[in-house]
Amino acid sequence: MSIFNDHEADNALIRATVKGDEQAFGLLYQKYNHYVLRCARAILDSDPASAWDVMQDTFIKARKALAGYSPLNFAGWLRTIAQHLAINLLRDRRRRDEILSQDTALFTDSLYEDPYEALVRKRIRIKASEAVDRLPKLHQEILLLWAAGHLYKEIAEMLSVPLGTVMSRINRAKNAVMKEPLERSAA
Repeated sequence: MSIFNDHEADNALIRATVKGDEQAFGLLYQKYNHYVLRCARAILDSDPASAWDVMQDTFIKARKALAGYSPLNFAGWLRTIAQHLAINLLRDRRRRDEILSQDTALFTDSLYEDPYEALVRKRIRIKASEAVDRLPKLHQEILLLWAAGHLYKEIAEMLSVPLGTVMSRINRAKNAVMKEPLERSAA
């Protein structure tokens, strides 16, 4: 039996933690910290320090929510928390990078090109970013993973969905993002 399938032992440690036994939570941490770190690294592969931060934040968030946890699959629950935190980190970085590139573009674009063209490109970037933000969460998540350079197969494994689902969601998300700025700017 895998340690990840020992739900009875996990549930006993969870009950003990909720009753105030912090050593029980320490045992859960020891059991799952490497697993959670691997899940975070799968998404943040080029940034091990951020993966470590996501792992720590995952356990902090799990500890705070443990009283309301319904005993199903503790490892899967931790994985989901870690994936969401890592994807949110990628999303925040993307937004920060967009803001920085827009600030840089204000100076460099104005020096080397027609101001009208710079304004049009800036508006298209902003509208594309807004279009991504309007996508359903599932499509945002997959599109961000794909944009971060992950292969379809890796994304399917990370999110525990079939490869065809990943491919169709990425395609739908890309089509929605590419189509929407043009439609809105024409209006």
